[in-house]
Amino acid sequence: MARAAKLKIKWIYLLCVSEIMTCLQAQFCYKRFVAGEWITKGNCGVPREVKDVAREIKMQYPYVIEVGHSMTKESKVNAACEIAGCYSVIPTYELSDGSLRGLIEKSSSCRQYIKIRCQGVRINSGNYTYWISKSGENMYNWGTEKSGYCACGIKNNCIDNNYKCNCDQNSLAFQTADEGYLTDKSKLPVREIRIGDLGDDREMAWLTIGKLECSGKGG
Repeated sequence: MARAAKLKIKWIYLLCVSEIMTCLQAQFCYKRFVAGEWITKGNCGVPREVKDVAREIKMQYPYVIEVGHSMTKESKVNAACEIAGCYSVIPTYELSDGSLRGLIEKSSSCRQYIKIRCQGVRINSGNYTYWISKSGENMYNWGTEKSGYCACGIKNNCIDNNYKCNCDQNSLAFQTADEGYLTDKSKLPVREIRIGDLGDDREMAWLTIGKLECSGKGG
């Protein structure tokens, strides 16, 4: 069975699956991923051999590349505002916008975890809380791909089945949460989260935005 490589140094993998490499790059990649030794015979500058190195790496290493950012740990929302989307959280990613686009386009699938822990703070009821896609679109799905729903609404296991999100029951008496993975790579990564319904001192929220995770070889 092929081994999975979870690579923290993203550029190394991206370099080594390129079918346009110099001789030195091919030597490095072959040693790093394939044989643990230098290519010692043949002309590694021949395009066919370089392509063979790249293809062998792709076959041996189905990969998951994780791209971190500045907001991966849960953080409390320190705001006192009521209107929808009045407070903004913007993660800063480890890769440039161009590199993120390239990674997503070259991957067969991407996903990103998202979570809100809440007390008296609504999500879709009144569209108080939403995330913003890579193209600037307001997104009203939380841990699922269906707009207006959280993961519990899809599974029919929200704490109050009158709502499609746990947080929308809006109780000040206890904390609950909505969470899950966003998997539509055409919308990823999460560029911003906007949150409201924080006008009362007892209304509180904590946010977690996971790393962007991409895997496989896309078209």
